[in-house]
Amino acid sequence: MIAYFANDLLWMSKLRGGAEAAGVEAAPARTPERLRERLEAGASGLAVDLDAPDRAIELITTAREWIESRGGASSVRILAFGPHVDTASMERAREAGAGRVIARGALDRALEANLAWLDGAGADD
Repeated sequence: MIAYFANDLLWMSKLRGGAEAAGVEAAPARTPERLRERLEAGASGLAVDLDAPDRAIELITTAREWIESRGGASSVRILAFGPHVDTASMERAREAGAGRVIARGALDRALEANLAWLDGAGADD
């Protein structure tokens, strides 16, 4: 299962539909509390939309703290995506602990592969 946060309905729908097509269970996590619930339930990844950068960074930080509270033993993967021109938010996401930070266009072109990566399949980069 992966958790996701998107600020608009279009991306929420794309993430949910892409996950379904990839055979990956996906559940929204709009708050740190909900994200912790998803992680406790076994979520293996988190996808966050940088269109709402403060919320996205808060969720990335929550995931990193959750991982660290388990001695770093968790293999939760974090993907942040946003407008390619918003380099500041992309850098903040990297600094907060996102393992993969990509432009929306790149996510859209390889949605299923990225969602499969979040679910634990594929290269660990």
